[in-house]
This record gives sequence, C-alpha cells and structure tokens, in this order.
Amino acid sequence: PLRSPERDALKQGVRVTVATSDGIQSACKQARAQAATTVLLPAGEYVLETEVRVPKGITLAGEGPKTVCRVKRAGSHLFLADGDGVRFTRLSLRGHDPTPSTANDSYGINVSGGHNVRIDHCELTGFSYAVNLSNEATVQIDHCRIHHNLRDGLGYGVAVYSGAYVLVTDNEFSQNRHSLASNGALDWSS
Repeated sequence: PLRSPERDALKQGVRVTVATSDGIQSACKQARAQAATTVLLPAGEYVLETEVRVPKGITLAGEGPKTVCRVKRAGSHLFLADGDGVRFTRLSLRGHDPTPSTANDSYGINVSGGHNVRIDHCELTGFSYAVNLSNEATVQIDHCRIHHNLRDGLGYGVAVYSGAYVLVTDNEFSQNRHSLASNGALDWSS
C-alpha cells in the first residue's frame, strides 16, 4: 500500500488518455511542460509500437496488475529512462513471447547512464531483456516480479553492463534463462 504523501503526489500527475506509445509520450511531454513529476497510466491495456522515452524526473505510475503495457511486435522496446530520477512503479509489462522462441527481441526497460532510477512494484514477463542497465547507470529494482523471460540465447530478467551500479532487493525471479547477469566491466573488450 502507498503511504499518504506518496498517494497524494501520484494523484497530481498528468493522466494518459490514449493507450498507445504516442499517448504515453505525449503525457510525458505535457508533464515536463507543466513541471509535473508523475504520469499516470489508468487501468487498461496499452499496446506500444515504439519505445517511450521517459524524461528526467518523471514517475510513470500505473494501477498494479490492472495497468498492462505490452509490445506490439517481436522487436519492440517499451521504455527508456531518458535521464536521472526516472521511476517506473505499479506496472505490468509484457514482452513479445514468454517461451524460448528466438523470434523475440523485445525489451522492457532500458537505462543507459541514468542515475537514481527506480523500478518498483512491477511485473516484467516475456522479454529478451526485461531490464537492461548500462553505461554507469545507478538503479534500484525492488518489489518486482520478473518471470518467463526465456528467449533462447538471451532471456535476461535483469542485465547489468558497462559499469552500471544496481541494487536488486525484495524481488521474485522465476523461469528466466538468466535472472540476474552482469559483465561488471566498463570496457567490453575485457
């Protein structure tokens, strides 16, 4: 359950009115223009054709399992944290295929270089990469359910690359090819 101050802050955001990537992107731009910090995704199904770039300082908040964001096709990506202080909370994110099929190249959340990013109380399933972290990003992932990311040769629940720093705590991982993986290096040649 949300604490009272957090619940009040989330109520004052910009509401998404069109259940597409363009609708969510438009709400993110509107939030930035109005100096709002939250974009609210009401309960429903959102089918995303293109990756949504979530701007610095914006929280994307849903209504838990009632807010489902899914990719439109096998090679689609859902979200990119496009700056520091981005948060994804109470969302159910669905990739292209929860089986080992090699036709699945979908990504859930990408964070490249963003700092103080948080992913919490989300479900991520059916991706090649459910969460992909790189370029010295600093991220906290907590209270998520990350499962059935099984793509043959990939299938990452959380992938940490090129010097990213991440705290992964109080999550449930199941049926991923790799639940948590890291190369731990800034230089890929190492």
